Amino acid sequence: MGVATLVECQAETMRTLVVQPDALCREGLTRLLREFDELCVMPPAASVVEGLDRMDTAMPDLVVTELDLPVDDGLAFVDSLCRLPNPPAVVVVSRQTGWAYVRAALERGARGYLPRTASPGELQEAIRRARSGQRYVHHALAANLLDMTIGASEQGLTERECALLVRIAQGDTNHEIAQALFLSEKTVRNALTRLFHKLRVRNRMAALAAARQQGYL
Repeated sequence: MGVATLVECQAETMRTLVVQPDALCREGLTRLLREFDELCVMPPAASVVEGLDRMDTAMPDLVVTELDLPVDDGLAFVDSLCRLPNPPAVVVVSRQTGWAYVRAALERGARGYLPRTASPGELQEAIRRARSGQRYVHHALAANLLDMTIGASEQGLTERECALLVRIAQGDTNHEIAQALFLSEKTVRNALTRLFHKLRVRNRMAALAAARQQGYL
C-alpha cells in the first residue's frame, strides 16, 4: 500500500496532490494547502514519476504542480493528467511566467496558472474556480497574456512558433520537437528559420534571449 493511500478524506473535500521538485517549496505549498478546509492533501511528489504513482494509488481530484520539472516535461505531464479517463483539475504554480508557457498549459487542459509569488488567497481562488470547472489565470499573467496576444498579431507570431519557443527553452533537438508537435524535421527547420527572422536573431540562444526580453518566456 502506497503512502498516499494512508490519508483518509471526507467525501466533500478535494483529494489534492502537490508535484514540486524543490523540497522547500514542496513542503511549504503542502502545508499551505492543508490549511484550506475544502482540501484533503496527499503526501506530495517530487517528480513526474512519483506524481503518476500517486495518481494510481490516491486518485486525487486536484493536482497542484510546478511546470518547470527537471528531466521531465511539465507540459507533457499536464497533458497526460488531463487525458486521464477521470482527470483531476490541474492548477499550475510555477516559476515560469512567460506567455508561451501559460498558453501552452491552458491549451493542454490546466484550469489555473499562478506564479510562485501569488498570495494564499489567490491560490485558494484558483482552486475554487477549478473545482467549479472554471479557469483562473493570475492577474499579472493575464495582463501579460493580453499584451502579448496583441503583440503577436502585430508581429505575426503564431501559436506554433510559441510552442517552438517552449521546446527550445527545454533544450529539445529538432527531432524531439518534430515528434512532440507531430511535424517533419524539415517543417521544424523551416519554422525555426521563420521564428528567428521574426525575432531578428540567428540562432537558438539569441532567440531565447529575445523571447525572454519580450516576455514570451
